[in-house]
Amino acid sequence: MADSTYFRRRILHWDRGYVRTIGPKASKRIAPSTTPPQTSTPSRFCSLPGEIRNLIYHFAIYLENVVLIAVFFANPDDSHKTLLSSPIFQVNHQIRSETIAFLCSSKQFKIYGIQSAVSLFRSIQPAGLQNLKHVTLSVSEASFDNLATPFCELLRQAQQLRVFALVLHKLVETSEWPFFSELKKVIDGLEDVHFTWTVFGGGPDRREKVREMASALTLIFGEETPYL
Repeated sequence: MADSTYFRRRILHWDRGYVRTIGPKASKRIAPSTTPPQTSTPSRFCSLPGEIRNLIYHFAIYLENVVLIAVFFANPDDSHKTLLSSPIFQVNHQIRSETIAFLCSSKQFKIYGIQSAVSLFRSIQPAGLQNLKHVTLSVSEASFDNLATPFCELLRQAQQLRVFALVLHKLVETSEWPFFSELKKVIDGLEDVHFTWTVFGGGPDRREKVREMASALTLIFGEETPYL
């Protein structure tokens, strides 16, 4: 069996067009983004027509992967060491901005945890957030450690967002439920977003609590939507 450290901060290629990126699970700190060193020297590549540059980005960034999965991101540097580790992201500021924008406009993101979402969003802003199209957020925390507000503030920048799926894998503490009302306001403030939500609850001993949370979410979001 491979050592568990082999799986940390590496990109794992899954079948059916998935790429999973895993950050270090141990850290709980959200740190400011530290962008890798880049040059401001003009590149001949930047003089190419935008259509040609986009075609190159298409072949250079996860060509065979439709879905990118972010797991255990503790700070923005985890994105730089996984999803954004390709040398093309480090050529210069213009190319980095263009490639991140292309990545976010052409891929689906499955993010596990509010902490991972905040870390990822901070690492791709502003160009990535402004072009983000498809997000599935799987809430795996019972408590959000004061990350709900930064998450909503970042998500408001995703003006091109078209699909947002909320999947709850854990019973969220009642004290955190105001987050869902704030999330509803953010989604309503974005145009043409297809929003779905669902709750996956486990065990007979938790059914009543799952029903209680689902009822509260129905009042906020409307009827639960099957997760596909």
